[in-house]
Order: sequence, then C-alpha cells, then structure tokens
Amino acid sequence: MRMAVAGVLTLWLAGCSGQSPRMKTAPAANAVDVRLAELKDEDASVRRRAIQALANMGLAARPASDALIETLRHDPDAGTRRAAALALARIGAGEEEMVPFLVDMLVDPEDEICGVAAVALARIGPDAKAAVPSLVKLLKAANPLKRKLAAEALGEMGPAAKAAVPALLAALKDEPLVRRAASEALEQIDADALKRAKTK
Repeated sequence: MRMAVAGVLTLWLAGCSGQSPRMKTAPAANAVDVRLAELKDEDASVRRRAIQALANMGLAARPASDALIETLRHDPDAGTRRAAALALARIGAGEEEMVPFLVDMLVDPEDEICGVAAVALARIGPDAKAAVPSLVKLLKAANPLKRKLAAEALGEMGPAAKAAVPALLAALKDEPLVRRAASEALEQIDADALKRAKTK
C-alpha cells in the first residue's frame, strides 16, 4: 500500500514542480530570506509565489518551516494556506518531528490540507503512532476520501495502530472506497481481527 500512498501524495503536490520532495537544490544563502520577506507581503499572489519558490528548493528551505506553519495557521487567504501546506509536505513532512504539526493539519477545514497531512503521516509509518487517535476521528469524517486516507495512514503504521482496530472494523460497513482501505489496513495491523470479522 505504501506505493499507492506515495502516488496519492504525488497527485496532491501536482501544483508544484516535478522535483522530488527529497531533492536538494543549491540556492544562494539569502534566497530563503528573500522569500520569507515576501511571505509578509499584502498581496496574496506574492505570498503564494514565495511559497512556491520555497517548495521548489526542497530540503534547502527547511529554515522556512516555522514561517510556513504560521502562514498555514493564520493567513486569511485559503489558497495561500493550501500552498503552505503543500510546501511543508515537500520540505519535510516525511520526518517524525513533523507529526504534531501534521496532526493539527488533520482538522483543517480545507480538504486538501487535511489530505496532505493524512498521506504524509502514512509515509512516516509506525513512527507517526501519536497520530492514531486523530486518524480514528477522521474515519468518521463526512468526506469519504478523508475516511479512506485515514484508513490507509493507519494501515501504514502496522501494529503500532492497534488501538484503531475497533474503528477500522466498523469501517468495514462503510461504502466500498472506504471498506477496501479499512480491510487492507486491518490486514497490516491485526490480520486475525479481520479474519474473525469475516467469519461472523
């Protein structure tokens, strides 16, 4: 399932360049500072262009993470906040240290931001087990894609997500899109629980 999850993340990031999230670039030392200054511009389009540039820098833009987090949390423009979420996913959402921030993103009202967070948590895998309670809550979201992504993220955590088994068993009664993801997740977390559910 990990390859499928990675593919979903690629689709979420399609608005950015084709560069890998892990690819390092070699911008001038002050390039990040220039973009950070632009993040304070009154024009939302300027802020979005600055975020795009930071995303294209890859890991070299990690010093901008705090500013991007602030943009995501407080920028009044939804498009700018969405761009910040995508940039953060490219810059460093695959690191365990990002888990608390990604958990916050799961409750963002923007579906795309929530989706980016769920897919990024899936990529982290068992080291993101602190996100299990929040992903269990996401299994009850109104949007079926959110429920699917939550199940997939839990599955990628394997036995570390054992606490999610009851919620995933309940999701076996959901619509096909979610039901399949829940079944695959249970196979990775507790195959015996899945077998017992199928024999009832």
